[in-house]
Amino acid sequence: MDYDGILTPIVSQSAKAKGELHALIEKPAFSMVIISGRLLLEIKAVIGIEGIYYVGNHGLEIEGLGLKLINPVAEAARGEMKGNEGKNKKESS
Repeated sequence: MDYDGILTPIVSQSAKAKGELHALIEKPAFSMVIISGRLLLEIKAVIGIEGIYYVGNHGLEIEGLGLKLINPVAEAARGEMKGNEGKNKKESS
């Protein structure tokens, strides 16, 4: 399910969709995946359901049921951005 298209409070049927989500994850025939362009930590905090898969950051981060994947290029870029963050703070001082 796409979080922003189905489960957000701005969607008129979001409460119904969340109820159906809980019903589906109880059925062993289904694997539930919440997909979002938001950061993985953010979407997990908003949904807060154990036993499902979460896909965040437009597919660059995937986690759930013992699986944890971060796109290696995205991970490298994250480290590079954090390194530049400190450098930019020093330059602006």
